Amino acid sequence: MSESDLFSHESYKRYLTVWVNEKSNARRGLKSALAKAAGCQPAYVSQVLNGDLNFSLEQAHAMNEFLGHGSEESHYFLLLVQRERAATEPLVKYFTEQLENLRSKRFVLKHRLGVEAGLGPGDQIT
Repeated sequence: MSESDLFSHESYKRYLTVWVNEKSNARRGLKSALAKAAGCQPAYVSQVLNGDLNFSLEQAHAMNEFLGHGSEESHYFLLLVQRERAATEPLVKYFTEQLENLRSKRFVLKHRLGVEAGLGPGDQIT
């Protein structure tokens, strides 16, 4: 998995930092564009990525579209944000389990490709 693969990250802040750094060579002003997508100031994006602040779920949801996330990636990203926003250990544990379930499901190729059923008996013989 590459550094910019969302599912290889345990922190949405680390993922966004890597994403911005990888893309900034090709395009300037990514933090500003990310801030615009999230409906906040560029300085707030920097404060979140470098500190203890977190994006709201609404901001994270808006960023999903900007980042080009599909349905599964969007869900994973929102879970990362929720886990970092969680204030109690049981809630952090809950979101961690949800993230681990998604990651393990992602490693099963048939889930990633959307294959519903295996081969039928006739196809298996062939």
